[in-house]
Amino acid sequence: MRAKVGPGYIAVTRMLSRVVGLGPAESLIILSRLTFFACALLMLTVALRQRAGAGIAFQAALAAVAVLALVSSVWLPFTDIPWTHFVAAALLGAIVVVGMSGLSLRWRSALIGALAIALAQTRQFEAMVALVAAMLVAPLALARHWQVLRARPVIALRDLALPLAAGAVAAFVVIGVFSHNWSFFRQYQNGSGMVLTPQLAPTKAIQLFWDTCYATLCDLTAAPTTGFIADSYNSWKQPLLLQLPGLAGAVAGLAALVALRPRHIPRLPIGIVFACVTGGGLVLAYVSGAPSGSPHLRYGFFRDFIPPLVLLTTAFVGVLAVWRDEMRRSTVPLVAALAVFFVTTLLFTGLRTVGLPRIGGPDIARFETISSCIGGKCAFELRVLDAAGQATAYDDLALVICTGSRQPEVVRISALSVDATECASLVAYPLASGLLYTPLGKGFERDALDLTLPSDTSSVP
Repeated sequence: MRAKVGPGYIAVTRMLSRVVGLGPAESLIILSRLTFFACALLMLTVALRQRAGAGIAFQAALAAVAVLALVSSVWLPFTDIPWTHFVAAALLGAIVVVGMSGLSLRWRSALIGALAIALAQTRQFEAMVALVAAMLVAPLALARHWQVLRARPVIALRDLALPLAAGAVAAFVVIGVFSHNWSFFRQYQNGSGMVLTPQLAPTKAIQLFWDTCYATLCDLTAAPTTGFIADSYNSWKQPLLLQLPGLAGAVAGLAALVALRPRHIPRLPIGIVFACVTGGGLVLAYVSGAPSGSPHLRYGFFRDFIPPLVLLTTAFVGVLAVWRDEMRRSTVPLVAALAVFFVTTLLFTGLRTVGLPRIGGPDIARFETISSCIGGKCAFELRVLDAAGQATAYDDLALVICTGSRQPEVVRISALSVDATECASLVAYPLASGLLYTPLGKGFERDALDLTLPSDTSSVP
């Protein structure tokens, strides 16, 4: 099935609707709010688990990490917006918590299988990243348990593979019953998923996390300042470091732990390693996505980074809990990492009121795409002009959409060659600009190049 909303999301909504006795619209809002509290509960479960029993002060600090990561986020005032990303965040967090729980291997496998199918039937993109992460982590898990598996290989089948499959089948059946859909979810209409452009990730990371004006049209993308609490639509337009300061805090805290105790990293629980790899993979994947860029923030792009926020915060809390249990005391590295988290999170929360300083880069004022057609064969050029009207160097990788039989493709404009008999008109979006989406309506729309003419020009603005 190809759709924007997966059957897993539909099934959960219908189950909730039956429980609360409300219609679909009200149930969607309740589901969105419940996922916020579910994510908080999952992180608190890791923070307050028994093996982190280090006294009330340390446990309170771990609980404060979980609470501050969510409360400081722009998600808090918009919990009534029903986005599938929030359910995906709760499902991924649940997978990590189950993996770290004291349940038997058989029960953990069954629950993880069920949660994995629920994730795949809700958000295919996040499920694919989680699958890649699981494949990367699997050799580490195999190495740790190789002696046991080699001596008793039946364990792998009886306590791992069969329960995993049983849980997956059970979840698929339940979702099918409630959603009335018995096919696997395909999130993207072209069947190939989101196109990734990792070569543009550095530029897009700056646009998304720090400077929304960097290498794009500042007149259309400048970030406003807001109050200390992110309670208005303007907060969506700010860089992600200000929208999700807890994400920055968790990354900084994890980096501090790695720097202060590098020799202990290989011994971390598999669940924590999975959370780190999946959370980091989702950040990289969304930053590398062809559509992403600072204009994308206006669509509430923070929602795509809620799963990494939950995963990396859970991993940070989990590392602190595990290492505190190992050392039996609150050592300097643990206290220092906590301090790094709180300082980083509160710093970026406070900077909402003044914004982040600009990063030096090209002052873009206009994008022009020019076609030149001779004998029905068309070549193209991207010109990027600064405020003085002078051309500036710019990456010309673009998404090209052509009328006719050609599928949309990512290609360099300077290398593009089109037969005008197969493509009468064409639109090219320079991907580094983030202008693929049109959140400001016609201000971002581009006129198609007419390839029946010897030459044509399309420009933004």
